[in-house]
Amino acid sequence: MLTALCVPAASALGVTPPVDIPIETPGDFIEFLESLLFLLWAVIVVLSIGVFLYAGFLFLTAGGNEDKVNQARDYIKYGLIGIVVAVFSWAIFGILMAFLQDPTEGISSVVNRLL
Repeated sequence: MLTALCVPAASALGVTPPVDIPIETPGDFIEFLESLLFLLWAVIVVLSIGVFLYAGFLFLTAGGNEDKVNQARDYIKYGLIGIVVAVFSWAIFGILMAFLQDPTEGISSVVNRLL
């Protein structure tokens, strides 16, 4: 079920799933990890947007019920946590790859890689 939702969403974002990638060199492995991480990042962002929409629906249908309002606030918090985790995972991967590919460049290669 999740695959049926994520693959069309990923293709709409222009993300191609990492399928049948021959890994023969370390560079191929890094490209595989980058494409896999980008696909996961896209899925997390799409799911977070879904959580935000559901939270908005809960706010609209709460009708003054404090429990539903608190539940909607919790879902907004979960959506924000999901986006923060996605951004930090992308940043950590970028930092690691920048240092592994060219450790002599230092922080400038990390900044260029992330931007």
